[in-house]
Amino acid sequence: MQWSVMTWNVRFNNPADGMNAWPKRSALVAELLHRTRPSLLGLQEVLPSMQMEIQAMLPDYACFGQPRRANDEGCPLFYRLSDFEVVRQETFWLSETPQSVGSVSWNASLPRICTWGLLESRRAPHLRLAVFNTHLDHVSELARERGVALILDVMQEHRGHVQAMILMGDFNATPASRVVQVVESTNQSGHCDLRPALRSAYPLRKDDLFEGTFHGFHPESGTKEPMIDYLFVSSQITVESAVVVRDQFQGRYPSDHYPLLADLAL
Repeated sequence: MQWSVMTWNVRFNNPADGMNAWPKRSALVAELLHRTRPSLLGLQEVLPSMQMEIQAMLPDYACFGQPRRANDEGCPLFYRLSDFEVVRQETFWLSETPQSVGSVSWNASLPRICTWGLLESRRAPHLRLAVFNTHLDHVSELARERGVALILDVMQEHRGHVQAMILMGDFNATPASRVVQVVESTNQSGHCDLRPALRSAYPLRKDDLFEGTFHGFHPESGTKEPMIDYLFVSSQITVESAVVVRDQFQGRYPSDHYPLLADLAL
């Protein structure tokens, strides 16, 4: 089985962004999604009104996921209806009380969540994937570390019920950070045996500039773009290709992050 997966922070609708505010770039988001058409799509910073618009852009997809609190950002997962059906889906909070809506712990600046789904392939009904999408805190390192540890624990709970697992999202952390290293060490800790899709696709490439995902709408500034968005896959998955999608439209970018797109096989 082959399919494509994309993770993308699409930037919330902030009027202070001026020409880059959501109403002036939503058509660019639609164009990029129509170009790439991933089988699975994990988005971050999606307000409920934005989620409705994106769903309208993708009539042959469905989505699920709760916002972190009423009328606030979410991490929805979109899936192509011809590829998957949802067996189970859930949103939990990255806190000491994961089922408490809006809960905050570990000095996080805001409520942080993870949306996950148990998906069954329509082409291979015996095949089930567990897919997790998150957005870690941008201030508290402790919240990032505890948050990802909680996600890994939940993934471990469902490991025996699926053939493969995927973790994606905006980690607000660079590859050298402890939080990313914790995820990459899961193959040694007995957890979910996760590895980054980009590195799996290009194991010998050392130029980490090409991996940069955040540009703040100004990639031409000359500053090095940090890698803070990730797509991790379990060992059962072969990464056939992976790329940071740097598409622009007449000099404009659909978001302040580049999406990360991978073609996978099982």
